[in-house]
Amino acid sequence: MANSKSLVPWIIFILVIGIVVAIAIPQYQYISTELRNAKARHVASSLANATAVNYVIRKLNLAEGVSISNCQEILKVQENPLPAGYTVPSKEIASDVIDVCQLQGAPGPILFNVIGIR
Repeated sequence: MANSKSLVPWIIFILVIGIVVAIAIPQYQYISTELRNAKARHVASSLANATAVNYVIRKLNLAEGVSISNCQEILKVQENPLPAGYTVPSKEIASDVIDVCQLQGAPGPILFNVIGIR
C-alpha cells in the first residue's frame, strides 16, 4: 500500500511535465519561425538601405559609390557578406529608377526596393 501512495506524486509530476511540453513545443516552433522571418527582413532592409546610401553618394560624386544596374551588384555596397543560405537573383535595374529585387533564403523570397544608378 505504501508503494502505491508514493507513485501518485510521480504520476502527477509526469502529467504536469507532459502538459508543459505539449504547450511549449508549438510556441518554440512559432518563435523560431518568427526569428527566421525577422532575420530575412533585416537582411533585406539592410540591402535596401545600403543601395539608398550608395545612390546618394554616387549622385554627389561619380568617383564615389558603386554603379548598380543589376540586383546582384547590390552585394558590392553591402558592408558584410550575405548570411549563409541567402541569395539575390540577377535582375536588370534601370538607372535612377526604384525597382524591386528579391532576397531568397530560409523563409522564402522577400522583396525589397533598390535604386539603380550608373
